[in-house]
Amino acid sequence: MGIVNRVFSNRDWRDDLDPDLVRKLEKLLKRTKTYEDAYKSADNPAMAQLWVAMSEMFYQMERMNARLRNIEQAQKQILEGVESGEIKDEELRKSLENY
Repeated sequence: MGIVNRVFSNRDWRDDLDPDLVRKLEKLLKRTKTYEDAYKSADNPAMAQLWVAMSEMFYQMERMNARLRNIEQAQKQILEGVESGEIKDEELRKSLENY
């Protein structure tokens, strides 16, 4: 629990967390720590650290949404190709098998 222990020393509640959740929290705290100089210089470092963590989560969510949009666009193009006859079902199956 490396960073989690340092950030939340003297707290019992973390022992009740699911180990997978602890690992995810650990990753988020490591990413947030890269901005330590910035949030430590704030008037309220703890609050600033929370905002940095929230910004990091938002950034990750935006990246996932962009990837999802790309997948949806590819799926739409494939379906349109199949419906128009440009892509034959057999061609699609072979292409997907090779992928």
